[in-house]
Amino acid sequence: MKIDRDVLQRFVPLPPDVLAAPRGLRDLLDDLGIEVKRVEGGVHTLELLANRGDHHAYAGIAREISARFGSPLTLPETAELQVVPGTAFRVESNLCLAYSLTGIAGAGGRLDEAQLAPLDAAGLGRNTAPVDATNLANLELGQPTHAFDADRIDGTIVVRESVAGDKAWLLFTPESREIPAGTLVIADASKILAIAGVIGCEDSKTTEHTTRIALESATFDPVAVRKASRALGVHTDSAARFERGSDPEAVIPGAARVVTLLESTGAWKRSGPTDHWRAPSTPMPAIGLLGADVRDFLGLGLDIDDARIAAILEALGFSLEATSGGWWVTVPPRRTWDVTTRADLLEEIVRIIGYNEGPATLPPVDLGAVPSDWELRRTRAEEVLLGLGFYEVITDGFHARILSERLGLPDGHPLTRHVGTTNALDRGYSLLKNSGLPQAIEAVASNVRVRTLEVKLYEWTRAFHPRAPDAAERD
Repeated sequence: MKIDRDVLQRFVPLPPDVLAAPRGLRDLLDDLGIEVKRVEGGVHTLELLANRGDHHAYAGIAREISARFGSPLTLPETAELQVVPGTAFRVESNLCLAYSLTGIAGAGGRLDEAQLAPLDAAGLGRNTAPVDATNLANLELGQPTHAFDADRIDGTIVVRESVAGDKAWLLFTPESREIPAGTLVIADASKILAIAGVIGCEDSKTTEHTTRIALESATFDPVAVRKASRALGVHTDSAARFERGSDPEAVIPGAARVVTLLESTGAWKRSGPTDHWRAPSTPMPAIGLLGADVRDFLGLGLDIDDARIAAILEALGFSLEATSGGWWVTVPPRRTWDVTTRADLLEEIVRIIGYNEGPATLPPVDLGAVPSDWELRRTRAEEVLLGLGFYEVITDGFHARILSERLGLPDGHPLTRHVGTTNALDRGYSLLKNSGLPQAIEAVASNVRVRTLEVKLYEWTRAFHPRAPDAAERD
């Protein structure tokens, strides 16, 4: 993901020392656990963690900075939608977690340059106002949305799983293709409109001639999205967000942001309420945490009071219920994919404080043990070998069966018996070595092939020999 420093400051103010330092923002993000791969001007290219879908948006990154400095977090303006129970569509799969449709009417229009700045920084080309607005909502809030041309929809929209023989004409492709059965799709009475969470289709997309939009904002099962993306070989920003776990509570704000952007052009306006459905869900998990636990975890030299602990967690979006000496911490929906234990909360707190703020301590060091007789003999032998010009080599502990067969040993020879691996992924590593002889011959042959005729090698290795009922190790 690419973010622009100036755009980021719309969400959270950056301290003067961060702005003044040549690597200020880069070092700050790295310290927060958001890896920066490169910087070009004010644009930072980020390498994001697989379980942090919330970082795929300016709001998620700004939230981390806000928690670090206690500075205000400013989210972009969103319209107040009239939300009603979903009747304009049907959900027929439990792989859909939440779904909404908003009707918007208009034509043309263009977002202003300031609004389009995140698109330019991300390297996304400018398009029609509806496409630009949906891309911006994803970049700003981390909620993918999709605009269908309402006049190209045949009947009621259905969220379902594909069946054998279903075909779809995916965006940016020359023709329709078959969709694997069991893929979550958005469909109407006659065709597939989109692969849920992955990509739309050519025969339902908006164009410069579109006058009515059905705006989708939804969340889908992350595993289902990842499987669909891999099976189709299609990788999009939407899939990257959904497959890392999305937030059902962001569905309405995401739609509202698109509406706000489109209405700001003066060319588009809502044409009705927002139909919304959400699957029944269990309460968000609550984790017990004591202030003393945090202080013990941080260690001596870095004290922190309960007020600061609470402020950090609340800034990150956790809800707190005070208890004696601590809290019950409720995890926000966007973080249920990666915060499940007390250790996760401790990690969040120390990450926001800063790993470099803690005391520098060395790990305990033992004096070690007196070398054994075997270790002493090995050392003496090694000194002799090295003095005679031998080189130590290390060979794999696994090898292919053909390596032993090349020895030409008769049946029943001890070296024809091996400990094998079950269901080896690579047949070249199907046997554990029972001696160093095959590897030694292979090493000599490799040297001779390049005309190195004086070969002096030795190896300390471990051999494995089968012995019923279990395999025993022998040095």
